[in-house]
Amino acid sequence: MKIPYIHLSFKSTVPSDDYWDMTMLKDMLAGRFGRDVNGYEYERADDKTSLKYGIVIFPARSQVDCFDRLQKYILDMKWVILCITGDEEATFPFERLIHENMHIYVMSPRKQDRYQQDNVSFLGTGYSPAVRHLDYIPPVKDIDYFFAGQITHERREQMDKYVRPLEGDTDWNGSYLRTQSFTSGHDPKDYIELMSRAKVAYCPSGPETPDTFRLFEALECGCVPIVDTRVPSNKDNSEFGDDYWEYFFGGQVPFPVISDWESVRGYTQDVLDNYDTISVRVATWWNHQKYLMAQQFSMLVKKLSDTKPIITEPVTVLMPTSPIKAHPSTVVIDEAIMNTARHFKQPVQIVVMADGVSPATEQYREQYAEYLRRVLWHASRGKYNVLVFTHEEHMHQANMTLEALELAVTTPCILFVEHDAPLVPDYEFDFDHLCQPILKGEANVIRFHHEAQVLDVHRHLMIGSPTRKSKVPLWATRQWSQRPHLANTEFYRTILKTYFDGKATMIEDVMHGVVDNKVLDGGQMAWYEFRLYMYYPEMKNIKRSYHIDARGDDLKVIDADTIVGL
Repeated sequence: MKIPYIHLSFKSTVPSDDYWDMTMLKDMLAGRFGRDVNGYEYERADDKTSLKYGIVIFPARSQVDCFDRLQKYILDMKWVILCITGDEEATFPFERLIHENMHIYVMSPRKQDRYQQDNVSFLGTGYSPAVRHLDYIPPVKDIDYFFAGQITHERREQMDKYVRPLEGDTDWNGSYLRTQSFTSGHDPKDYIELMSRAKVAYCPSGPETPDTFRLFEALECGCVPIVDTRVPSNKDNSEFGDDYWEYFFGGQVPFPVISDWESVRGYTQDVLDNYDTISVRVATWWNHQKYLMAQQFSMLVKKLSDTKPIITEPVTVLMPTSPIKAHPSTVVIDEAIMNTARHFKQPVQIVVMADGVSPATEQYREQYAEYLRRVLWHASRGKYNVLVFTHEEHMHQANMTLEALELAVTTPCILFVEHDAPLVPDYEFDFDHLCQPILKGEANVIRFHHEAQVLDVHRHLMIGSPTRKSKVPLWATRQWSQRPHLANTEFYRTILKTYFDGKATMIEDVMHGVVDNKVLDGGQMAWYEFRLYMYYPEMKNIKRSYHIDARGDDLKVIDADTIVGL
């Protein structure tokens, strides 16, 4: 059963869903933001249906006089998430609605008491349908700054006063267009294509609040937005303030926020001078914001409905990546993501852990930044659920993994897949079945071998004979490998805290010795601390992973003090 949602209009003259400010919400409900693996799927109900429970999307601006009808409609529902859209002027009295099991989302909030209730959350105006024209292939960022729109009030007049002179700066390549009316400038496809090529997008205030389509379009286009925090003086600026966007998003924002457009040149120069760092920081933040929006919806549905999630995939994929000679090409990680996601029956959450640049890879800094921009673009436009953690400092594999486990993993199992060592594409993995020994406590780690058979030189690292745990063919081993493996999430947290203590290093380079030495010293009982197995089906070929060899002849960074050749 999917969770139903409805676009609700009580007037024949008011379309139920033909509004730009519903585009982002529709994308979230369609699963385009990624989906919490312990979440839900949503299905649109006929607009004439009387929902017994679910999500109601209500265009409020033209239906202020329909308050009583909306109240009656939701009172007949067992539970409801009510999305109040299109009310930029804040005229709909949503705070007067009564329901014992309801959560309300409102757009363009003010700093008023009615917006600060426990059952109220915020929605952004979102992006326009023009983002549908964005291609999977990342654009070349060959425009320094971009704005196209009307100059309709004093905040935009001030922006225009200080941005238009930038056109005379021969050091910058900008695109600036004043339009006569709404949508009268560029064709939507041309507009979004130009914005996607820009590094900086200017986002002056809307007429009622600082919130505008342009901010969210800029984020979708991979721009660094420079965002207004003031509204025209005929509005009450005390309802917004210089910290409006922190209030809106519930925390610090990574893009520049401007209260006086006179300083726009300096802000623009700072972004352009530090574009590689700032653009990746902003794109990472936006990638997380969309994931958190989907996750919050799942949590609210679970709380209000008192039901179990529809999507119950027990695995989160962790995929580390770091600078290599092949960047900025994403061919290697694209292949790894594709050949991992294809093996899951339901959408699986893939967490890409992108390390910072180490001293040994400093020569790749610029191309690595472009690589990360492309990875983040693919995460936004692609069909897989990819959450990206980027790091401006060199963290290394162990520290990145512990951070991801703490911040992004809620499943009982993880599948660790390095960016250049994916699962084989020509074998069907049943992860519901493969996870059973881990879920039952019979195994902590199940490795997928990268050879057709266990080599003779490694036979001494195997323990006993092949066996079956929960009908999964396994062979106990004391040989740790960072090639693809399933693992118990809590076990992984424990070993990273126990054997690494914040040390920046590769996981295998520590755990291989830890497991081997402990088992040699303590025998079978010591092995039970790790319960390390190799997947060992009774067939001639046990190869279940392969190596793309992305590093080539580059040096391998073991830790901050150790760099070796392969």
